[in-house]
Amino acid sequence: MLEQLESLWSEYTTIDVPELKGVRLRRASSRKKASILLYPPKQPIGEFRMLSNIDVHCGWECPVNLRWAKGLNINEQSETLRDIQLKALENAVGAGQYPYLLWFYREKSPKKRAIYTDSVGASFIKLNSVWQVVYNCRELGTLVGAQGHKGEAVDYEKLPPNAYFVVMENEAVARRHSAS
Repeated sequence: MLEQLESLWSEYTTIDVPELKGVRLRRASSRKKASILLYPPKQPIGEFRMLSNIDVHCGWECPVNLRWAKGLNINEQSETLRDIQLKALENAVGAGQYPYLLWFYREKSPKKRAIYTDSVGASFIKLNSVWQVVYNCRELGTLVGAQGHKGEAVDYEKLPPNAYFVVMENEAVARRHSAS
């Protein structure tokens, strides 16, 4: 699978988005379940534990690509983020689309929040007394792209290496939340 991913990424960055040529593939986790991304839980499941305090940024869904991914009828027990990454790259190559399912918006001064992980491996924060799923950019690989930059294709791959973000309802809400 890794060879196939690398080959697709090479083709994507050479033909579809040549500005990204030479940019290394950010691999998605081969352990995290895809269902956590596609159908996030509303609150921690089972026992949960606090990990640490982290900077939390904002993000939002890429509705077209996320709708496409949800239509794949994945096997919730066995499909991983890397499996979805492979399918997203296959879909993006030659189609003139981005493989991103989520967008990350880097905040100038992100707030520190306690992060928790539950028994199924989902990560959460408490935001305004409500549990919110929080995602790690490193675990998502190329399933997340960066926003809030000059708009050049190469900027979509400029993500902080181990950043976390919470998905807001849409781009406007995420940017408004970041400004407050």
